[in-house]
Amino acid sequence: MTGISAYLPPLGGLMMIAALAVSILHEFTGETSLAVAAGLFTGIGMGAFWPGLAWSRRVFVLIGLVLLAWLALTREDWTPAALAAIQRAGFIAAFFTAMTTMRAAATGSAAIIACGRYLAGQPPGRRYLALTLGGHLFGLILLYGAIALLGSLATEAADREPDPKIRRHRTRRMLVAIQRGFISTLAWSPLTFASAITLTLVPGASWAGAAPYCVVSALLLAGIGWILDSIFKPRLATPPPRGRPDGPWLTRLRPLLVLLAVLLAAVGVVHLLTGMRVFGAVMTVVPVIAMVWVAFQPGSGTGIGRVGRRTGDF
Repeated sequence: MTGISAYLPPLGGLMMIAALAVSILHEFTGETSLAVAAGLFTGIGMGAFWPGLAWSRRVFVLIGLVLLAWLALTREDWTPAALAAIQRAGFIAAFFTAMTTMRAAATGSAAIIACGRYLAGQPPGRRYLALTLGGHLFGLILLYGAIALLGSLATEAADREPDPKIRRHRTRRMLVAIQRGFISTLAWSPLTFASAITLTLVPGASWAGAAPYCVVSALLLAGIGWILDSIFKPRLATPPPRGRPDGPWLTRLRPLLVLLAVLLAAVGVVHLLTGMRVFGAVMTVVPVIAMVWVAFQPGSGTGIGRVGRRTGDF
C-alpha cells in the first residue's frame, strides 16, 4: 500500500474500537446518541476497509446502502427506521470487535493450543465426542476461529496415521465433530452473534428467558450429530489401535475451563450489579479479560508492553 491507502486499515481498526467504546458507554447509560455514534464509527470503519475487501464482501455493504436509499425514497417517516438500523449496525460491529479481542488473546496462548492438541489426540471411540465438546468449548471463546484452530490441530493429528484410507475417514469425522460442536454453541451462548443479533431484533426478548429452550436445542444438535456419526461411521476391516489419552481430562483442559468460568462469572456479575443486558455485559467484560490474559502470557518485556504490542497488532 502506498500513500493514503496505507493508513486506511489502521483507521478502520480504530473506528471499530471506537464503536466498541461508545457502545459500552451506551449500555451503561442508555443514551441514544452514543448508539448512533457507534453506528457512525462503524460506517467510517467500513469505508476505510472497503479498498481491501473482495467484491463478495462489498456486495453486502451495497445491499445495505440500496435498502437505506429505498427506505428514504418510499417512506416519509424513514428517519427513525434509519437511525434504528444505524444503532443496530454499531452494536453488531461492537460485539464482533469485543469477541475478536478474546480470539486474538487465545491464539497466542500455548496452554489453549495444548488443550486443542489433547482433544485431537484422543483414541478412536471417544475422539468424536471429545472434539464435539472441544468445538463447543472453543467456540464459546474463539467463535469461528475455533474451527480454524481445532481443525488445523485435528488435521495435524490425523496426518500421523500411515494408512491413507483411515487418515481420510479420520480427518473427515474429526472436522465434522468440530463443526457440529461449534454449531451447537450458536443455539444458546450469549457470546455468539446468533444470540446477540436475534435477541436484539426481537422486541421484548431476553437471553435469560430464551436460555432454557436454547440449551435443549444445543443438546439436540450435538446429540443428533453423535448419533449420526455412530450410525454412519465407516466399518474398517482392520480397526486402528486404541491409544490412551495423555493425562486426565480435567487436568489437561484446566486452562480452557478456568477461562470459561472466569468469563461467564464476570459477565454474570456485571449483568446483576449494573442491570445492563447480558450482551452489554459481554462487550464490557471480554476486552478486559483479553488484555489481562495477554499481560500474563509468557513473552519478552513487561505485561503492559505485551498488551501494548498486541493491541497495536489487533
